[in-house]
Amino acid sequence: MQKVFQWYCDECGELIKCAKDGWLEWKRRPATIRYYDFRIVHHRPASPIGGCYYKDNTNVGDMHLDYYVCDGGLQLLTMLHPMQGNGVVDIEEWIEIFQRCHTPGFEEIRRIHEIERKACEFFNNKPFYFFSERELEGGIEHATKQAVKRCEEQATEALEHGDSDEHERLIGTQQALRNEAKKILERNSNRN
Repeated sequence: MQKVFQWYCDECGELIKCAKDGWLEWKRRPATIRYYDFRIVHHRPASPIGGCYYKDNTNVGDMHLDYYVCDGGLQLLTMLHPMQGNGVVDIEEWIEIFQRCHTPGFEEIRRIHEIERKACEFFNNKPFYFFSERELEGGIEHATKQAVKRCEEQATEALEHGDSDEHERLIGTQQALRNEAKKILERNSNRN
């Protein structure tokens, strides 16, 4: 199976279709040279809003995303070495950006988790970035079904309490989840 990577921009939320259209950036603490606030964004020529980079580029490190995917993992790993600036501020944040760059399917399940978290449920803080590629592929459809089910339950409850605005919002969220899952599953089937 060919490894296909696509990402969602951390600034505008739109799809980054290939690594050459992406940019990896992070902030650095000047005194300790520790890294934090990692983001994947559109490279300026591919940005739908004219620029997705950090607005204040003081103490920002960055490079083309295609430099970090696949074999570029070694570059990300050097950030952990004490000789390269004392490492990263938040190891879980670094692990997530590493997974986004190196695990096919990770971005899709991350997107579903984010939609689910924002829309329907208290996120239980289980770190999902330790899943294998196979688990991620299998988890996309499952996570969507669970999120839609929770939205349906909450929408029914809102209607029972006379909150028609919340009911309508949750019905819209259900449809957005279904549409997003459909797009992700179509992209995954096109990989094979």
